[in-house]
Amino acid sequence: MLPHKAGLASVYAVHLSDGKIRWYSPLNDEKVAGSWLAVENGIVYTAFYGGGGMFGDGMIYALGSKDGTVGWSRISDIALSQGELANGIIYMTAYIDDSQSAVFAVRASDGTQLRRYPVSANSIFSMQATGSTLYVIADNGLRRSRA
Repeated sequence: MLPHKAGLASVYAVHLSDGKIRWYSPLNDEKVAGSWLAVENGIVYTAFYGGGGMFGDGMIYALGSKDGTVGWSRISDIALSQGELANGIIYMTAYIDDSQSAVFAVRASDGTQLRRYPVSANSIFSMQATGSTLYVIADNGLRRSRA
C-alpha cells in the first residue's frame, strides 16, 4: 500500500515487477491535486495545484529519479495543469477565466518562466511540441504557436 497523508501532495516511484515502493517524496506545500508528470534524463518533473480559489495556486517540481530528492521547485500564482516536456522546456496549460487559457513555457533545468502564450479558449485539452512548433487543442479548435 502506498503511504499517504491527507492534504499532502506526494510523488511515488514503484517497481513494476513487484509493486514495491522504490521511493516516496511527500511535498509539504498543501497542494492536493497532481496534474502532470514526465521523466527525462534522470529527472522527474511534476506539478500540483490546490489551496484556494477555484483551483488555487500551483507548484512545479524537479525531483531526482533515483531517490525523489527535490532539485528545484517553483510556485505559480495560477493552477497549472497539463504538461508537455520537449527540448528542455516544460509547456504547461492554465485556466485563466471563462474566455481565456494560457500555455506557460518553463526552462526544465531550473524552472524559470520563459514565455506565456495566451489562448482564447476556456479549456485546453491537449498539446504536443515538435520541432519549433507547439500544437494546442482547445475548445475552439487547433492552435499553432512557435515553440
